[in-house]
Amino acid sequence: MLPPAIDRSLRRLTQRLRVYVGSGHAAADLISVLDGRRRQGVRESIGSDPGFDAALSALAAALQSLGAAIGDLRGLTCDVVIADRWLLYDVVALDVAQVPRQAARSAVAATLADLGGTRADALEVSWQWQRDGYSVIAMGIQRAWLSQLRELLAHYELATRSVTGEFVAVLNAQRTRLAGPRVVFAVSRNSGAQVALLVDGAVRSIAFEVGCNSGTKLVRAALNTMRARGDDTTADVDYVIDPGEPPADKREHEHYDVAVPLDAARWLRVSSPEWAAVL
Repeated sequence: MLPPAIDRSLRRLTQRLRVYVGSGHAAADLISVLDGRRRQGVRESIGSDPGFDAALSALAAALQSLGAAIGDLRGLTCDVVIADRWLLYDVVALDVAQVPRQAARSAVAATLADLGGTRADALEVSWQWQRDGYSVIAMGIQRAWLSQLRELLAHYELATRSVTGEFVAVLNAQRTRLAGPRVVFAVSRNSGAQVALLVDGAVRSIAFEVGCNSGTKLVRAALNTMRARGDDTTADVDYVIDPGEPPADKREHEHYDVAVPLDAARWLRVSSPEWAAVL
C-alpha cells in the first residue's frame, strides 16, 4: 500500500474531477485522465428550493460523499459545468481581428447586463469566438455566485481548470450533429430549455425559455428564437435537441419524438452528457 502523500500525487496525475452545478441536481464525477471515462460519480438532488445557494449545498454534499468514497480530493484539477438556469447568454457582434480583449470584455459585459437587468460590474463574463470571426457567444454569471462556487471548491483544495456553461459544453461536443446550414438546437433540462439558431455553424440568436417542458412550448421557443433576429420561420431548418434526463412521467418526455414544428423534420435527439443523468 502506497504512503498517503504518494497516493495523492499519483491520483493527481491520473484522475481529475468534473462537477456540475445543475438546476435539479448537482454532480461530482471522478474522471480518468488516460481515457476520459468516469470512474466514480455522485448525484445530489437540489430539492424544492430553486435557488443557487441550494445548488451549491447539493454540490457540497456530492463532494463530501465522493471524498468519503475515494479517500481524498485534495489537489485534483477540476472542470466545472454550470447549468444554463444560472447564466446569461447572448450573441455579440465583435471583429476578432480588430477588437482588443479588454474592449471585447466591456462590450460583452454591457450586453449581458442589459439582457439581465443588472450592472455590468456585477457579472463575471466570458465568451467563445465563432467561426465567422465577427461574433462571439457571450456568457455571464453573477460574480457573487461564482465567488461562492470558487470558495466551495477551494474548501476541498481543488484546482479549478475550467468553468463552462452547459449549453457551450454541449454545443462543442455535438458540432458534428449540427452541420446543417440552418439548425435550431435546444438543450432541455428540468428548469427550462436553452434554444439557439445556428446558421452555417455560428449561433445567431439564443434564449433561455423557463419551464419549456412540452412539445408545444418547445416549438414556440424555436420559432421565437428564429424571429428574434428576423429569420424566416418558413425556410428549411434542422431541429436538434439534447433532452437531458427523462422526467418521471415518461409521457411528458414523448414530445421530443412527436413534435413537428410547422412542416420541418422531427427533432433529432442527441445523447445527453454524463453529468445531466441522475445515477
